[in-house]
Amino acid sequence: MHEVFVKSVDWNGKTFDGEPFSDNPPWLKECLQAGRIAIIPDKERDYAIWAVITEEKVIVAEPGDRINMDPMFGLVVEKNSKNKAVWEDYQPKEKKVRKSKK
Repeated sequence: MHEVFVKSVDWNGKTFDGEPFSDNPPWLKECLQAGRIAIIPDKERDYAIWAVITEEKVIVAEPGDRINMDPMFGLVVEKNSKNKAVWEDYQPKEKKVRKSKK
């Protein structure tokens, strides 16, 4: 398995103040270019968090989490026990539509 750690770097919406991952292997570059790993815009945080598209679901990777490329299983995220963000936290809230009275 090849793993990288998500680092705590400042993200201002356009640039980072350092390297966001502990390493930059070819598989990571490919996943970033293909959109399988993408930054999640979050105005409440000043550090970068990531959406990681696995075979089964989308997982949020935060600083301290590990992202692995497993030859058999694809992308795998190992969450740090302190990190609790989930993909559902970043989904648009459904708007309730009122039915018109006739």
